[in-house]
Amino acid sequence: MKDEIEMKKTVRLGKTKIGTQLVSVFCRIEITEGKLSISGVEGPRSNGDAVGGCGQIEMHKPEIVELAPGWNAKKLARFWDTWRQWHLNDMRSGCEHQRVKFNPTEEIILYYFRLRPDVEQARRDTAKLAKGCIAAGKTFTPTKEQTRLANLADTITREAAELPANLSCDYIANGPHYAGDNYNRASEKKTAGWVKPSEHSKGLLCKPCEVCGYNYGSQWLREELPAEVVSFLGSLPETDIVPAWV
Repeated sequence: MKDEIEMKKTVRLGKTKIGTQLVSVFCRIEITEGKLSISGVEGPRSNGDAVGGCGQIEMHKPEIVELAPGWNAKKLARFWDTWRQWHLNDMRSGCEHQRVKFNPTEEIILYYFRLRPDVEQARRDTAKLAKGCIAAGKTFTPTKEQTRLANLADTITREAAELPANLSCDYIANGPHYAGDNYNRASEKKTAGWVKPSEHSKGLLCKPCEVCGYNYGSQWLREELPAEVVSFLGSLPETDIVPAWV
């Protein structure tokens, strides 16, 4: 699609129920130089607030219980799919080959491990011994075990909850270091597009394309909007109610 494609329109999908209120859902569609941006708001108020969510509301896809004029279930479903697939089409993480083959939104679980307390203590003891030798003008020659421990990573990430024997002697499952520690955790759920292959076999971040060699996520790429997408968005009915904002 050529860069001169431009579009700005506001649509009303219908009404959704939030608590005891029935509020309208509005969406703003913009195409600037071939780049698509869509945002929405549930029940916008005149003070700039909203009864429900705003922004990328397609992520939770509010249930439309009363469709606006010109809309039907099939058109609404296609609109959600178009939003999900083509919003910010100039910020693609993968090349054209990867976009067909990869699923960056697949959720995977990563398990985190840290050094065992006794291993950490052994490393501290070695560091203290080395510092003492240096201070006394003596030569410090580490043992093979001290060298091995010094080269261990402080933390490791795995795709399995259990460690093999060769790692369990040095590492334990991560977890809070103190009361209220929300940073250190034993596991975390992420999408494949944000995980490296070295962390999980399904990780895609920096994974090279088998066809062109592009490393997934190394830069933002642009995917041209198909003519049928522009045509569909252009055919959507303009809002029948003027929103406070969208």
